[in-house]
Amino acid sequence: MTRRAEWISERRALRYRPAEARATRLKLAWIFIIGQFAFFYWLTRRAREHAAEYAATGMLRSPLYWSAAALTMTLLGVALYMAHVQQEGPIPWPFWPLVAVLIVVILLLRRALKWRYPV
Repeated sequence: MTRRAEWISERRALRYRPAEARATRLKLAWIFIIGQFAFFYWLTRRAREHAAEYAATGMLRSPLYWSAAALTMTLLGVALYMAHVQQEGPIPWPFWPLVAVLIVVILLLRRALKWRYPV
């Protein structure tokens, strides 16, 4: 029997055991869901620690911090808009220099924040 024939016979055997296949998929889904919630819990704890450090240094009151956050959200919005526009046709050329300028400005603001608040 060739490999292809063995594979086909295994697939046919799985058709006749749908409950076992469903149970296996369900187990894998639960493992994935538990792992995802553990990751979210870890991420939340880490974010709280960072927020406490930023509050202690006064970084959360800094205009540099808030302007970097606003520009990052602007960059995210522009990228999502470009993804939406791409479905309808080509992306207009002014968006690409705008993205490049936003990336450079955000990197410079991050460097200024690291220099001002060495956390």
